Amino acid sequence: MDPQEQGGDLNEELEDIPPAEKEVDPLRHAQIRREVNGKEYFGHVEEIEQGKITKERLYRIKYEDGDLEHLTPEQVKEMLIESALQEAFSMGLQ
Repeated sequence: MDPQEQGGDLNEELEDIPPAEKEVDPLRHAQIRREVNGKEYFGHVEEIEQGKITKERLYRIKYEDGDLEHLTPEQVKEMLIESALQEAFSMGLQ
């Protein structure tokens, strides 16, 4: 999986967002499924960051194979795994 296939501006430096903002972000523990060239990849939001200049929020996804990628909120929502497992995960029960 090529981490540069999609995501925010790869040239912009990123910075952490305040922990209090991360705590209330509904996508904080999101799990996603992504299909690339007919192959499925599963990952989860590992960190939430933002562009230093644009302040665009980006979600750092860590895939099962160890690859990392930044996605926008819209991209995460499109790939979100909707299930009881996802609900339990987002509530911190796993």
